[in-house]
Amino acid sequence: MQNSLLIERKFNLAKFAIIDFIMVGLFLLVPSISHMFSIPLYYAEPMRIIVLLSILYTNRNNSIVLALLLPFISLVVSSHPYLLKSVLIACELAVNIFAFFILAKSLKNILFASFGSILISKAFYYSVKGLFLNMGLINGELIATPIIAQVISTVLLTAAFYFLYTKLNKE
Repeated sequence: MQNSLLIERKFNLAKFAIIDFIMVGLFLLVPSISHMFSIPLYYAEPMRIIVLLSILYTNRNNSIVLALLLPFISLVVSSHPYLLKSVLIACELAVNIFAFFILAKSLKNILFASFGSILISKAFYYSVKGLFLNMGLINGELIATPIIAQVISTVLLTAAFYFLYTKLNKE
């Protein structure tokens, strides 16, 4: 019994590593594709997409690790976002994960849990960003990405997440 649990754990770790490698690899292509076609792909929130996919295909701990690392991988590779914003985005993505699991458990409705967790994480992000702006720690606008793009992104991500979740749970 002990050996089978160990083998299953090693298999899951290998599976998660492969999934993470693929997702991070695709994430690293986003800036190049965005520049190549002059399309602001960051409007689609690639970090959030990866975190949501990670929730579906791995586990909570792996999702949190990805949420905390993705902004810093982006910082190292492309010098964007700057350090304080990377910290803020990492925290926002972690809030998204924690909120999702709390809402999924309490609401028992994945559609509302995914939508609500994105809204909660965005409220967290803009609250802290506003605080940072007021304190003079960062420069810029409170809302840099157009609201309509965020609404569309949130609705599409929620719908895609729900679709994949229901498909995975039928198998």
